[in-house]
Amino acid sequence: MMEKITIQQAIEYANRKGLRSGLRKGRIDVIALFKPTDTDRFNEIDWDQFGAILKKKGLSVYYDRGYLRIMRA
Repeated sequence: MMEKITIQQAIEYANRKGLRSGLRKGRIDVIALFKPTDTDRFNEIDWDQFGAILKKKGLSVYYDRGYLRIMRA
């Protein structure tokens, strides 16, 4: 079952899984959690900026069976 989590919880899960917060290259509004070794489509951003974009866009991070998902709040 998907559970809405806080930014702090998302940071903890992301750190355990080797994920980073990122912004799609060439865009200012498309964020993601990504593995730096898997793709070069994202520029890493700090967690404060990630949280601000989530809030601005009405999004939240959800946790479900080991996966983090960004969805509408």
